[in-house]
Amino acid sequence: MTFVDNRALLTSHGYGKSAISLLVSDVSRRPQMCEFDIEVSFTGDFEDVYLEGDNSAILPSDSIYHHATLLANERGPVAPADFGEALLGRIMASMPAATLGIASLRSWSWKPQTAAPDSMTLVRQASTTATLVERESSGVTRFAASCEEFLIHPQGSSFAGFARDSATVQQEVTDRLLAGQLFAVWHYASKPDDCNQANETTRSSLIRTVSKRPSRSVQETLFRMGEAALGKVKELSEVELRFRAAPAVRCTPLAFGASEKHPTWSLTQNPIGTSRATISRTG
Repeated sequence: MTFVDNRALLTSHGYGKSAISLLVSDVSRRPQMCEFDIEVSFTGDFEDVYLEGDNSAILPSDSIYHHATLLANERGPVAPADFGEALLGRIMASMPAATLGIASLRSWSWKPQTAAPDSMTLVRQASTTATLVERESSGVTRFAASCEEFLIHPQGSSFAGFARDSATVQQEVTDRLLAGQLFAVWHYASKPDDCNQANETTRSSLIRTVSKRPSRSVQETLFRMGEAALGKVKELSEVELRFRAAPAVRCTPLAFGASEKHPTWSLTQNPIGTSRATISRTG
């Protein structure tokens, strides 16, 4: 914290470069390519930049962009965690006033549309996770990843035995459709040998838990999801989950004199129930 004239206080600061979009050729598997979307930010001993207009402690943000392009040229389409770690390292080596660097990366593979040997038209593959890398000036580096998924569990979800008061009209259910948006962030205690595989295993474990076991509540399901991911990936230290339930109303054709052949639900927008949980490794 730095005071200015005993009136204004600079309490936090940081700067960087966002929307760095790179398309990198994979020379080992031509014509495949890899696309990166990168955001990089730094904090450190930058007070004089803000208070005095002294820019000697920082690189231009354009230099951050050029470091990313140079690294892509040198390394090619490496895993996002490896790219982020290397990018922060080379920039912070040129900017010793930086005490913490953060890189957020998302990547997409571009692969041939068909398996034919002469197929040269590339199609962008789905991106399932984002990667977060934090590096301190001491060299200590932390890794995390995240995903966002819309999930629908058509049966086996219940909610019963809840507390009631004068404002409670909800009926107990033992077999309902559960739908909503899952936001997941997971943190690694140590860097996995293969970050891409560890991320995919974590994501798959979270989703598979929803489909494999009955749910007595969203809250219980969130805990079981985090528990399953920790059990599958030994490097994980913590999983943060948030679920925004999309209210699903059963549409009945009985009022129109028709029998129900294919159960149908209407997914409404409001109001939304939200549950969150952080599941950590105990030992």
